[in-house]
Amino acid sequence: MSIEEIRSLKHHAPFQPFSIVMRDGRAVWVAQPERIALSPSGRTVAIYEGNSVAFFALQGMRELRRNAAPPISKKRKAGE
Repeated sequence: MSIEEIRSLKHHAPFQPFSIVMRDGRAVWVAQPERIALSPSGRTVAIYEGNSVAFFALQGMRELRRNAAPPISKKRKAGE
């Protein structure tokens, strides 16, 4: 995977949400193009989730999933 593939998804019109799947199996959902920033070096990506930001190294990424749905929350309802 290259930073150019991520850049292409970020700037695709119309934008379609996508996920970045990490080598450890985690998936990070990109809901809007404003929620992702690519470093000038092309080695890291910042993804804004709510009020926080997470940084990911390109070398730790395994694949991109286009048209991804948001991850399912694992929060449990009271009484479960």
